[in-house]
Amino acid sequence: SEPPSCRNPDIKSEPSFMINPRQDSEPLVKRNPTLASEPDGPSKPSRNSEPQSDKERIRNLVEIYYDVQEVRMRSFNRLREVGEVQGVEPNGLLKLESQLKKHIDSYVNEQPIWIEFLSDIKGIGPILGGALISYLDPYKTQHMSSFWKYCGLHTENGKAVKRQKGKKTEYNPRAKVLAWKIADSMMKQRTPKYRDIYDSTKISENIKLNNPIENPMNCPKYSECSKRMKNVKIEPKECPCKMHIHNRAMRKMVKVFLGDLWLKWRILEGLPITPPYEHRNDPNWRYT
Repeated sequence: SEPPSCRNPDIKSEPSFMINPRQDSEPLVKRNPTLASEPDGPSKPSRNSEPQSDKERIRNLVEIYYDVQEVRMRSFNRLREVGEVQGVEPNGLLKLESQLKKHIDSYVNEQPIWIEFLSDIKGIGPILGGALISYLDPYKTQHMSSFWKYCGLHTENGKAVKRQKGKKTEYNPRAKVLAWKIADSMMKQRTPKYRDIYDSTKISENIKLNNPIENPMNCPKYSECSKRMKNVKIEPKECPCKMHIHNRAMRKMVKVFLGDLWLKWRILEGLPITPPYEHRNDPNWRYT
């Protein structure tokens, strides 16, 4: 052991080994450029990554557009509660939204399905149109029901499909959200043909459930819904079955629209079409 007289009295604790300081001639250790906390400059695509197709790019831009829109609206509402803040522009994100929309518009306006069909549908603007064109592919769907399944509008054992924990979904959750956005837009814009389907379906579903709008207890799901509302401390002010009827009507309306989209798209691309399921055995069926 080292005698006490040899230790440096100016250092409170000295390790038993010497640290070799970096010499000037030694190169610096390169930082990992993939770490977000240490950017070395503009990010570059990996050599092994494939370039995105136009559809993939538009799909990503549409998703970013909705993300920005959601953040803008939430931020605007919170700033409104705080009050005016000098130097802060509540709608600053509108510029980014506008830029994204302009890029999506330029792509959508060149697509044949937009020119020949979607542009004439009230309630379908370039953003929803861009989402439809980028999510759906007529070349990969032999039947219109394939569009329904991809958007999560099919049924299993007679019931609408839902996401289950630990189970892989057979549909695209984002496409399902898109389908409901379209249905909501068509209902509010009173889109010709499709709004009529919504209204007539509401009437038929009410009859099917034994008119629960007038007598809520007629609905077979009344007890289940009322119990669920009480569990979350919500007292039903109206018949809870109104939402069942509304959702079924929305579902029927958007399925008819997606079927029309599939038929028109396949014809435009010169692809064979098959009759809907209810007309599969009708030799005289023709698309009109």
